[in-house]
Amino acid sequence: MTKTAKTATREHGLTFIAAEVRALLAGIQSRTMRVIRNLPAHWVRGKIPQYFSEGDFCFYDPANPIGTFPTRFRVPIQVGDLIWVKETWLELDRDHWAEPGSPRDKIIVSDVPRANAIAYRAECGVESDEIRKEYGYKWRSPVGMPKWAARIWLRMTDVDVERMHDVWYWVYHFDRAEKP
Repeated sequence: MTKTAKTATREHGLTFIAAEVRALLAGIQSRTMRVIRNLPAHWVRGKIPQYFSEGDFCFYDPANPIGTFPTRFRVPIQVGDLIWVKETWLELDRDHWAEPGSPRDKIIVSDVPRANAIAYRAECGVESDEIRKEYGYKWRSPVGMPKWAARIWLRMTDVDVERMHDVWYWVYHFDRAEKP
């Protein structure tokens, strides 16, 4: 179900595992699912989601239209918003990436307008990982990845709600976007 894009674009960070990042880079992943938190099961049992044009939804009971749960839930990431992909990463020290034969030549890095270079776990193989350990670098959690280190940006094209095994999920559909 396609929703109308709003005028103000917001930016959000979403965490992706290495396999998902590789799928994004290969162009074969165009959606992701996130659990809808704080949604009591007894509120939605036997109901279907009903969408509103403002990016909200509620749960509708087709057998009892009057008993529809009245509270609207706000979709956290709206159509048109930008997503920066948070992935496992590390920042190489200036001392190590400027010299010939340094880890910068051996660990795959991305050019970021900063003093240091960034390596991403999704692209590092076994050899790169051994060199990383030799120089004492440690992978950083994607949760703490700053926006400036992101190399993949996505634009939200659609948001759905889907149920799987009694758990409700936000289903975000997206296209690749340029870094703002």
